[in-house]
Amino acid sequence: MPKIPKKAQTEGSTTFDPDRFFEAWQKEKITAPYDNDFRKFIIKAFGLSPRDTYAYRATAEVTLLQAQTYIEFGAQNGLHGWYRDSEGQLRTAPNATDIAAYTDVFRSTTNTSKALTALASNAKKETIRADVAKHLQSLYAPPDPSLKLVVNKSKTHVNPSFDVWAWSNQNLEWAGPEESTVNIKISHAILPVLYHHFGCVTPSYEALSYIQQVARGRTILDVGSGNGYWAYMLRRFENNPKKALKVTAVDNGLSEWRTIWIDDTVEADGYKWLQQNQGGKDGVLLLVYPMVGEDFTSKMIKAYKGTTIIAAGSQNDNGYTAFTKETIDAWAAREMLSWSKTLQIPLPSFAAKDEALFVFEKTDSNGQARPIQQMQVSPYDEEVKATLPTVAADSPNGLATNLNNASSMRERNGSLVASPSHATGATHGTAGENGTRGKAKQKRNKPTLSCLECVERKTKCDRGRPCLACVKRQSSCEYTAVANLIASADRQNSGSKARYVMGPPSKIKKTSHSTSPSRTQTSPTITDNGWPNTDGRSALSPMSPASQTASPYLYSNIPYSQSSPSNVFGVGSQHPFSNYWTCQGGLPEVITVLPSKEQADILVAKYFEVVDPVYPFLHRRTFYSDYELFWALPMEEKGKTDASLIALHYAIYALGTQFMQFTPYEERSQTAEFYCSAANQALRVYSYLNKTSMRAIQAMLLMAYFLMNDNHASDAYAWAGIHLRQTYALRLHRDPEIVVPQASTLEKQQRRKLWQAVFFQDTFLTILLKLPPTATHSDVPVESLADENELSNDGLDVCLGAHSRIENLMSINVIAPQLPQPLPPPQPHHIIDQATAKSDIAYMRAMWHLGNLVQENLASPLSLSLPVANSPRHKESLVAAFRRLYKSFPAQLTILDYNVLQHQAHNNSRAVRQNLFLTSNYFHCLALLQMAENKEQGVEPNVKAALEAAHEALCAFFKLWGLFEVEAGVWWVFQHRAFEEALLIVKSLAVPPSPECQYDPIYAKGKEDVRRMLEIMERYGGSLEMHTTRKEVLREAFERIVSCLHRGLSGLSRLLFNEHQLVQRFRVFACTYQPCLHVVDITASLEHALIR
Repeated sequence: MPKIPKKAQTEGSTTFDPDRFFEAWQKEKITAPYDNDFRKFIIKAFGLSPRDTYAYRATAEVTLLQAQTYIEFGAQNGLHGWYRDSEGQLRTAPNATDIAAYTDVFRSTTNTSKALTALASNAKKETIRADVAKHLQSLYAPPDPSLKLVVNKSKTHVNPSFDVWAWSNQNLEWAGPEESTVNIKISHAILPVLYHHFGCVTPSYEALSYIQQVARGRTILDVGSGNGYWAYMLRRFENNPKKALKVTAVDNGLSEWRTIWIDDTVEADGYKWLQQNQGGKDGVLLLVYPMVGEDFTSKMIKAYKGTTIIAAGSQNDNGYTAFTKETIDAWAAREMLSWSKTLQIPLPSFAAKDEALFVFEKTDSNGQARPIQQMQVSPYDEEVKATLPTVAADSPNGLATNLNNASSMRERNGSLVASPSHATGATHGTAGENGTRGKAKQKRNKPTLSCLECVERKTKCDRGRPCLACVKRQSSCEYTAVANLIASADRQNSGSKARYVMGPPSKIKKTSHSTSPSRTQTSPTITDNGWPNTDGRSALSPMSPASQTASPYLYSNIPYSQSSPSNVFGVGSQHPFSNYWTCQGGLPEVITVLPSKEQADILVAKYFEVVDPVYPFLHRRTFYSDYELFWALPMEEKGKTDASLIALHYAIYALGTQFMQFTPYEERSQTAEFYCSAANQALRVYSYLNKTSMRAIQAMLLMAYFLMNDNHASDAYAWAGIHLRQTYALRLHRDPEIVVPQASTLEKQQRRKLWQAVFFQDTFLTILLKLPPTATHSDVPVESLADENELSNDGLDVCLGAHSRIENLMSINVIAPQLPQPLPPPQPHHIIDQATAKSDIAYMRAMWHLGNLVQENLASPLSLSLPVANSPRHKESLVAAFRRLYKSFPAQLTILDYNVLQHQAHNNSRAVRQNLFLTSNYFHCLALLQMAENKEQGVEPNVKAALEAAHEALCAFFKLWGLFEVEAGVWWVFQHRAFEEALLIVKSLAVPPSPECQYDPIYAKGKEDVRRMLEIMERYGGSLEMHTTRKEVLREAFERIVSCLHRGLSGLSRLLFNEHQLVQRFRVFACTYQPCLHVVDITASLEHALIR
């Protein structure tokens, strides 16, 4: 470990002295590089050699000469590409005035609140400046006035880091962070240089002032102090030496810094130092740009025993500081229940960064640490201030009396744990007979009915499930067992419809039968969970609403609601598996039609190129081991091979054939169907209905995807039901640590991955078909699909594929495995690197989390034609859950920029395919949720948000078409999602937008998306009935809107006799419907009306 110098210094300089450096800066003997000669500035300011070749290492490695070269390139090749639109295109760079306005927010001579207001009020609409102002204001949280923290302006404050940062903003055309900055993964070459000399983040005058006031004379413990710039700035903040701040800098010396600003850094591990110094209980903990790895932040916070924590780091989820997938305040809200965030202010952020200062105070027994004061008040804040529901004094008999003490307990992970006294309401004395307050503290006379989070934070709780306060702060909302019992009893007594996030009703009573063969009626009763009654609502007919409470925008043609099936989903008229086989042929007959080894290699390679990235459940090395061993056998021995292995091979050949690029469609289709028929025959020989194995389930899973792509989606749904039952029989839905604890790490991981694949297929096929999900029972933890399990070598020393556990489903007897065989040495294409394996696991976990959310909240209610949300707040909480989930996805899976994806497609096409599949699934489901409505309960569809989500989902299909056109023309799931999204957009455009949204560009984008979708649909699918039906349905829906508008204009012409009036009214129509139609269509209608 490099030693921390015991004197302030710059490596390679003999003249650097911090005090003289600041003195020269104050006298302007040294200034920021306003001539843009950055290299000369660093050499002169820090006394370096003109031939300096020091390698600055941070996120990248760069020399001064290289950094200067990048500066001279300017904005070429996207070097200043900090801002992009929703299409991934670079936005026009901000002008110098807007950049200066952002920089002024942090000057020592301005008031931050007023500067932010000016930044917003003087910004033009839909400009980068407006977006930056909106973003900063949304996160700006100054201290509550009662804390009496006041920042006085200063004209004499010296901060070289700030001046250099201000120069860099103009040079790099950076006007501050906005909401999409979290997605920007590029930086600039001067950043490592600034890191080494000035630290990772610039302290603003306001930040230093707040730290001084919050410290209140206590020592500031700068743990992880780095090069000490913040410690140095804090020490010189007070002009009066007697009032100088006391700062103890602690760092382990692991990081390399060229410049060190202080000479007394304590070289020690921060965690151990805190433990050895009473947890720093008398000091203020300062964490500046805390590192992400080694649980640094959480360890420091847990070791600290004081009452004030200050952190400087990211305020978005870019993962640069503290935690990889969340901000420090989000982590604190969940993990630091006895702390309150009292301040959050933006810090000067380098290009593509978004940083802030956070202050957390520990609440005392009376909860005196006050909550932050938001700069802007949302409509929900007014709701919180309104009168909230209370619990009647006559609570259900026995509950309040017999369970008084239960309020001092809280449920955590299934066990009851005593909660702090201040959380039980027992901190106040009771009034005596004379009306005075007694000294003795008594427990409250009734249980705590508010949620645990609100109790802990001392905030008002409306006692909804979840409560509004928890929805707004995006935290978990949990209640004590007593509170849940009382709420349940209240609902039963009053028939109220409380807000709950849970599945659909468990019992639905059938009260009537349809007299029509094509329509049915059901009459669910009101249930305990708050779902409303849907009496008398008919089942879906084509293009009709599901019910009076379900949205009419969610559905396309559904074959299962008609007496004759529709071919929108791909209902083949023939049996999916053609019969080429004799009764006595057995497995040897199937073996005889194998392709050549060379052809098989090509098809397997195509499978691992196209299919495996998006459904990565096969273990490549063990598969190739079995594959090579099989092909090495003589023909007579091949006929004695495990039939499930042959089925898996043929299933892979079938899918590989579907995606071959240079083969005519008809030839591909016939060959692929033949291979799939061979796979089915191999399964029949295997006797797949009364025994199963992981191999057999893998084969059946792939055959289901083949059937979807082959115009047999309904067959695939039925086929999937079989292998789902077999999956349950093999107990893949159970945690392998429980059911097969003796198995190797490899087998346990393969069981998890196969269950995830089955669960994923079931969930996202049923959401498309609007049918009930079936993979609903499992105790396999998502997080058990871990990197270490994937990378483990336990189980790789033997070939397990041929000897997987097999259960006879009639007797449920496990057949003992045979003796294992050693794995042969792998060839290069038989294995994948660790980075790819980790990214695959991260992708599978993301899909798994998404599936869990979709299955419970969308697939289940939609399959029963029930409303998705039973109150506006319920819908708001679901949308928030989706957005939280998206923020948790790995960065490579959330890239929306087409140019970036296009570049990645050349060297990492696997990650691009995963990105597009996850993006399509996520935004498709979000669009369904945004368009959900429930008129009885006041839930309205959010048309604009639904259009935005559908736009992103459709763009994923367009990107797939642009990058991998052959694949886009094959994947049924992608095509049908895109069709439904286009249909949703068309129907959304039929609804006149609200006045505040009528000029929103998303409506024009929606129209263009539908036009482009119709154009692409002409280019794939040929004359297949499925594709023809889709095109007809979409075109008919679009033309219906056109005809409605034409009829409206024609009727208008008959009512208006004054030509001027007609023109004026046309302008109103044009403003309202222009997003839906080309202007030329409206103009033609007007001219026709005038002629008449």
